[in-house]
Amino acid sequence: MNQNNILEIKNLYKTFGVVRALKDVSIEVRKGEVHAIVGENGAGKSTLMNIIVRVIKQDTGKIVFDGQEVDYATPFNAIINGTSIVYQEINLIPFLTVAENIFISNLQKVSNKKFINTKKILQESRAILKSLDFDIDPKKLVADLSIAQKQFVQIARAYSSNPKLLLLDEPTAYLTDVETQKIFNVIQKIRENNGSVIYISHKIDEIFKISDRVTVLRDGQVIKTLNTKDTVQNEIISLMVGRDLENLYMKSTFTSGKKILEVKNLTKKGMFEDISFDLYAGEILGFYGLVGSGRSEIAKTIYGLIKEDSGSIYFENKSAKIKNVKDAIKRGIIYLSEDRRNESILPNMNIRENITISNVGNYSKAGFVSRLKEAKTSNAMVKNIRIKTPSIENNIMNLSGGNQQKVVIARSITLNPKVLFLDEPTHGIDVGAKAEVHALIKELTDRGIGVVLVSSDLPEILGISTRIVVIRLGMVSKIFENKDLTEEVILKAASHLKMVDF
Repeated sequence: MNQNNILEIKNLYKTFGVVRALKDVSIEVRKGEVHAIVGENGAGKSTLMNIIVRVIKQDTGKIVFDGQEVDYATPFNAIINGTSIVYQEINLIPFLTVAENIFISNLQKVSNKKFINTKKILQESRAILKSLDFDIDPKKLVADLSIAQKQFVQIARAYSSNPKLLLLDEPTAYLTDVETQKIFNVIQKIRENNGSVIYISHKIDEIFKISDRVTVLRDGQVIKTLNTKDTVQNEIISLMVGRDLENLYMKSTFTSGKKILEVKNLTKKGMFEDISFDLYAGEILGFYGLVGSGRSEIAKTIYGLIKEDSGSIYFENKSAKIKNVKDAIKRGIIYLSEDRRNESILPNMNIRENITISNVGNYSKAGFVSRLKEAKTSNAMVKNIRIKTPSIENNIMNLSGGNQQKVVIARSITLNPKVLFLDEPTHGIDVGAKAEVHALIKELTDRGIGVVLVSSDLPEILGISTRIVVIRLGMVSKIFENKDLTEEVILKAASHLKMVDF
């Protein structure tokens, strides 16, 4: 064991049935370093993280932590020993408060042998949140938080145990650049205490901002470990996908067509105010704003999920009173949620069912669903939008994140949309799959569908949008033509703050 290492992973193998998830994986993580691990969906990153914290057990190989070989009985033992993890998917208890969620895995710190000190939980949580610059009320129920705020709570919970090693799996997937800076600041605090971080992200630009070294996984194997300062983005991407990947962002070319959607002075008190914008057939309209700006709420209101207080919506030059989701779908207005796992996919159903569920009446007669009709549509979708699956009868949870997203988009296509709101459509998917989703969006606009792209990924917004609506504090800050724009210009409009590099 090298005394400079906090973690040594040696010759790890893991197989699930006939699928080999990890093959002879060896990685060293030094004390005080940020070690990035990158790879496409299915490369083995999550399996590796789950083995480190003992959610699952390797078949062979060993793990040495802080000089000692470890074989934890439970994930709780990993936490006690100094390893904490923040998962990509939200893993909080919604009916408990922020403070209770922060200390749910560390109750011994705020309790005696018989009682939990609720006052101490509140005080300690408030201090932790303040030290991390997370502006969240510790008394608030987690159920009432935004997705980004929930992610902050997860990080605060992991930080509360003073970890020697923190595993972060896509920690900024739901965050904008301003919020991402806060996560970088947390990482810096850990490094200052000689703690280490394993950082997983599909945002390659973040890897270069935050990491010291980067290990590339592909098909369950370590391809290469590099000093971050000695490599470039194209090399990392090529190692990940096994090929050169050009034109990651294919900016949409758009000739002004007919106005398909017009929103005037739309207001929902406490969420957004006086929102006005136009959408034209065949364009990609970017929606950018910081967490809490109201960008998703605007989309949900137009879709009928939220009832506006005032304002007007015009669809195809006619006043549209959208009372509910059914009204929106009838007009051809579709919204795909940013929370793919909890609000978009049906995890207990197969691909065929997930594609056809929103339009099941078209495949039914006398109360009976025709699987033959469903299969015809689903197989066509799988072929046309290149969903990678051996069968449409495969459970959707067996797919990668990128292919799950394609299934959700396929479902919307079966509804013949004219306007499609895509909320964080490439969240949590790898660069190869992201390029495929972007190509699919371009294909949809080529058919004349108007797309509103709600995204916290600035390179994505700048890369494929024709125009960009910047939302700040629930209001339209500015609408830009996407010509010669920079990230700094967009960020200033979104925050009115001067950005500094980490």
